[in-house]
Amino acid sequence: MNKEEFEDYLKLSSEITERLDNTATYESWLIIQEYVDRCQQKNQELKKQIEDLFSENSKLRKKLEKSMTFQDYEYTLNKKLQLENQQKEFIEWLEDKINFWKDKIFENAITENDWTLTLWRNKLGILEEILSKYKEIVGDK
Repeated sequence: MNKEEFEDYLKLSSEITERLDNTATYESWLIIQEYVDRCQQKNQELKKQIEDLFSENSKLRKKLEKSMTFQDYEYTLNKKLQLENQQKEFIEWLEDKINFWKDKIFENAITENDWTLTLWRNKLGILEEILSKYKEIVGDK
């Protein structure tokens, strides 16, 4: 709503208030109903404007997507592939660490004291939890 429309509403409101002060109850109701009808009509017009703007926005967005150059597409695809490779490398690194600690725990189960094994098992549990959560986030099963 711009300044002129707002001033029109103020003027209309003043007119209605003045008319209400000078009329009987039924006539007051009619004046109020007229005001409500005008407000509802204006509301519908504003809703239509919003719908039109959203529609235009959507069309412009699609047009922008279609105008994406091949170089933009290639760059975006390369970035996506690079990110996927980094994710795979991180998963492999975590799996290697987990296997290392599993082997270390198994090899030293008899020679090490319970406290050391407990620390190693905790470290292993944390790594497994990180791996599980990371795979959940990136959608890797």
